[in-house]
Amino acid sequence: MAGIEFDANEVEPLAPMEPVPEGIYLAEIVSSDKKQTKNGTGDYIEAVFKIIRWQYEGRTINENLHIWNQSERAREYSLKALSSICRAVGVTKIYDTSSLHGIPIEIVVGLKDPDDKGRVFNKIKAYNKRGTSESQSVPESTNKPDWV
Repeated sequence: MAGIEFDANEVEPLAPMEPVPEGIYLAEIVSSDKKQTKNGTGDYIEAVFKIIRWQYEGRTINENLHIWNQSERAREYSLKALSSICRAVGVTKIYDTSSLHGIPIEIVVGLKDPDDKGRVFNKIKAYNKRGTSESQSVPESTNKPDWV
């Protein structure tokens, strides 16, 4: 229990957060943890990417890498994604995911199909070394990114 005197009438509640638009963002991993799947049959790495430029600076997108999963397809996809992340940050051999933290990379962000409640979430479609994306799209702007 935490003692606190608080009146919710004095503070606006959180508004629902919409996903960021599809595009290429400069981001970095700010945390990563090994977690167990909901059904308890495997483990995954939850990596949290934080956008570090533009109007969406500070927004986060989670990526779950199902490295220890019963599904061979999920494992294979996740290992390839981890390889892409490692190459993008320039660290090709890791012993701990924290060695991937804090290094700016470009993430190509898309949208997942709506869930059973109609909610739409972001997904990361690709990871690129900073400054190497084929198209430098800047969400809601025609200005070229300052980091290219």
